[in-house]
Amino acid sequence: MVFFLLPYSKLNAIIKSWFVVKIREGYQENMKKNAQSLIEYGLILALVAVVAVTILGKFSKSINTVGEQANTAVSSAGTNAMGSYCTSIGSTYDTTSGQCKP
Repeated sequence: MVFFLLPYSKLNAIIKSWFVVKIREGYQENMKKNAQSLIEYGLILALVAVVAVTILGKFSKSINTVGEQANTAVSSAGTNAMGSYCTSIGSTYDTTSGQCKP
């Protein structure tokens, strides 16, 4: 009931200052939550990076072997395809130049 005894300008100033305080408190609390979320995401990202590096380190030889096998398979498929094409047009395939020779 004390508020009703104050002049309107005083009451208005008190209400405005109360809102400003509440907005600041809410903003600061929101900033704390955002900072906490950012730290948590950073920790998760660091953990994922460590796990990825560990897995790649353990499987690097087998990954390299699979890559080399794929390279060999694609290369031989290309050579076989060119050889078949050259044969179909009545030529021979030269593996050094990569062209059909009559």
